[in-house]
Amino acid sequence: MLTRVKAAKWTLLTNHGAVLLFVAQERKVSARRIAQALDLAERSVQRILGDLEESGYLAKREDKKGRINEYEVDLGHDLRRPDVHPVTVGDLFQPLLTSKEKNTSPKPSRTASVRHPQRGNRRQA
Repeated sequence: MLTRVKAAKWTLLTNHGAVLLFVAQERKVSARRIAQALDLAERSVQRILGDLEESGYLAKREDKKGRINEYEVDLGHDLRRPDVHPVTVGDLFQPLLTSKEKNTSPKPSRTASVRHPQRGNRRQA
């Protein structure tokens, strides 16, 4: 039987994972909004977004009218851990994305334009 222990000072998702999940849920968002929601410094979020874009986890479309960018998360991108291949970002996030959609009022799916190319016998998003 498991017993409750004192709350840990760490979280299961890294800041990079948390930012990527947030962007997958909220495609049109500013770095400031992400920083506020995740309790991170805005500059850290900008650096993380750059890392994720450079690594191919997301693509950014800048909105010339303001500070809000639109992001497209590549759910078909493999995780960077060789011991969990061929698990993809979509495999990890899909239950969380589905859960978020169920807990909101009926709206168009926020993951509809998220890329998840068919990979062998994997299901598509």
